[in-house]
Amino acid sequence: MKAHKALLLLTMTLPATAFAQSESGAKAGPAEEADARARVIEARMTDEERTHLTHGIMALPLDGTNVPAGVPFGAGYIEGIERLNVPALTETDASLGVAYIGGLRRDGATALPSGLAMGATWSPELMHRGGAMIAGEAHAKGFNTLLAGGINLVRDPRNGRNFEYLGEDPLHSGLLGGAAIAGVQSRNVISTIKHFAINATETGRHFSDSQISDAALRMSDLLAFPIAIEQGKPGAVMCAYNRVNGTQACGSDYLLNRVLKQDWKYRSTARRRAAAITCSIACSSRTGNIRASSCRIGARSTIWISRSRGLTSNRASSSIRRFFSATGCWRQRKATGIIVPA
Repeated sequence: MKAHKALLLLTMTLPATAFAQSESGAKAGPAEEADARARVIEARMTDEERTHLTHGIMALPLDGTNVPAGVPFGAGYIEGIERLNVPALTETDASLGVAYIGGLRRDGATALPSGLAMGATWSPELMHRGGAMIAGEAHAKGFNTLLAGGINLVRDPRNGRNFEYLGEDPLHSGLLGGAAIAGVQSRNVISTIKHFAINATETGRHFSDSQISDAALRMSDLLAFPIAIEQGKPGAVMCAYNRVNGTQACGSDYLLNRVLKQDWKYRSTARRRAAAITCSIACSSRTGNIRASSCRIGARSTIWISRSRGLTSNRASSSIRRFFSATGCWRQRKATGIIVPA
């Protein structure tokens, strides 16, 4: 796709030698270099551009959505910023293969067995190969982000998402899920990890509320996530549809700030599906994370509401820097773009 070939990594806008050393004088690693580049690029952005990157569309020609020419039909699209060489994100659902979406793209994709079947292999190597295969097909279709990495625990046999999860044990799910994520990103395609946290039912998912203590949560459903993050280093964490202890997971200060950012020191960004969020400026203000696709509040309205309520740009800046670090960190190895095949 011409547009994708033309979009280089945002990190290409400045020479790598400019970030070769950390503040202490020691040679910086890939993560530190990505963070440094992210700070420089983010500082050059306007408030409008920062807000622009927190909005996107479900890239399907439904309900009057206008999908730009050349953008593949899929789960999401966030337009880039051309003047800063910030690439667009093209997203597809892909835990078990690139989503078919009712044949709208007029193509096909390899379908892997269910997550439960793959979990029964107990094979990280097989999971890695499967993730790499899906990423290769996704790239060929024009995608650079997979909404993959489903590692929620199977708590209820009636859960409509059990087919994509791996099992009931957090160690098992974390190790195998992390291997699949690493396989995806071995092809220089971004993978999420999801759904953070306790996405234990599909029916009534927006209203279900998991009441659980901090200790019990960290030894069960949460435990799979740091294991998989350590193993696979996903470029983004996708929050869940449901509520946890009364609060929507996508607006939970406890989950997204205290646990993910502070306790686990997660460096990249948290993502939100449009269907998983309630349109709320307060939600973004508390958690400072990026949406995968937007609700009905546009970018200009978001800026106006934020300013009228006296919200600072610190949260937006933090979110954008994490976003840039995620898209720039491991891709720096070849410095030729997010979606260049391995």
